[in-house]
Amino acid sequence: MSILLLESLPENLRSLILTRDLQPGEVLFRHGDPVEAVYVVQSGRLRVVHHIGSDHSVVVLVARTGESLGELALFAETFTCEASAEVPSRVLLYPKHALREALRLHPDLAEDFMRLQARQAMQLRSRLALRAIPSARERILEFLQANLPPGSRTVTLDRLLKDIADDIGLSPEAFYRTLAALQKQGDIVRHGRSIELTNRIAS
Repeated sequence: MSILLLESLPENLRSLILTRDLQPGEVLFRHGDPVEAVYVVQSGRLRVVHHIGSDHSVVVLVARTGESLGELALFAETFTCEASAEVPSRVLLYPKHALREALRLHPDLAEDFMRLQARQAMQLRSRLALRAIPSARERILEFLQANLPPGSRTVTLDRLLKDIADDIGLSPEAFYRTLAALQKQGDIVRHGRSIELTNRIAS
C-alpha cells in the first residue's frame, strides 16, 4: 500500500478522502488551526512555512504533484506551520482519524508512511544545511547542483526567482545580483527559466 496511491488504500479510508481546489496564495491551513486531515497534492504546488516571531519565516517544504504535507501534525491537535498554494492546485484530504486507524490496521501502509516521513526529514535537513552556507555564491551553486537532473548540467526552474531566494535564505536582490555575477564569470549560462552549469562548475 502507498498513501500516495488512492487505488492501493483500504476502502474504508479511500471512501472518506475529499478534494479541495486552491488558487495561488490561498491558504490550506494556518498556524494554530486544528489538525483535521493529512494532504496529498494531486496537482499544483504548495508551500509550507514556519513563522518565527512576527517578521521571520522558514520554508520547511515545497510540496509538488504526488507529494504530501501535514503528516507531522497527524498526532498533534493544531498545526505549527502554514501552507498555501503557489499555483492553482488541487489537494486530497485524508481525514486524520481514518488515516490513523488505517495505519494501525495495515503495517505495510504504516511502513510506507514512515518512509515518506524519513524522506521529508532529509529534505528539510538539506534545506537547513543549504541556508547555513555563508557565501551567497556557494549557496546558489550548491542549490543548482542539488537540483540537477541525473546526467544533465541544466536546471529548469519551476518557481519564481524571488521564491527560490526566500527558500535558500537570500534576499531577492542578493540572489539576482549573485546570479548575474555567476553568469558574467562564466560559471552559469541562463536560458529563460533554465540555468546551465558550465564545465568548470558541473561535475
